[in-house]
Parts: sequence; structure tokens; C-alpha cells
Amino acid sequence: MLAAAAASRIRAADAVLSRLGGDELAVLMPGCGRDTGVQRAEELLDAVRATPMTLLDGRLLALSISVGVAHVAQHSTDRRGLYTAADAALYDAKRAGRGRVSVAAA
Repeated sequence: MLAAAAASRIRAADAVLSRLGGDELAVLMPGCGRDTGVQRAEELLDAVRATPMTLLDGRLLALSISVGVAHVAQHSTDRRGLYTAADAALYDAKRAGRGRVSVAAA
């Protein structure tokens, strides 16, 4: 279910989706500006919320995600800094009540 929602919002032609571990995923969007990244994150959050998971007994289970967004200049090589900023933004979203998008400071 989550994979379908992600696939509907993350195009393989311009992004890389990967699992970091546990329940954490990363989406790398080379060439994507900060505002576009935030918009895409919000669209992904909305898509997950709009797509409940059907349980074996037929009941629907509402799902939600927390998203951390970070951006670096196109020619930056600071991958560790990008990951650290995105991870901090993710945990800010979780602390704020989950089901949110949080953006790392510029």
C-alpha cells in the first residue's frame, strides 16, 4: 500500500526511492528545488492519507507518514549533511505529532 502511494507520487525518471532501515525511506530528487521538494512531500503525505489499507477482515486502517525534507545546492557534495538535515527534519515532524511534513532549516 505504501509502495503504491509512493509510486503514484515519485517518478523513477527523476527520483530514487530507497529504504534506509526499519520504517524509514529516503527519496532523493536530483535537480529538485526546495519548494518543489516540499510540495512533493506534501503530495505524498496526502496520497498516503487518502489510501487506507484493507485488513484481512475487510476493515480499513488509516495510514499516515511523517516526512523530513532537506535541500542542498545542486553542485554540493555534502551528502552526509543532507542526510543529517533530512533526518533531523523527520524527527521534528514526528515530535510535532506525526502525519506532517517538516523542512530542515536552509
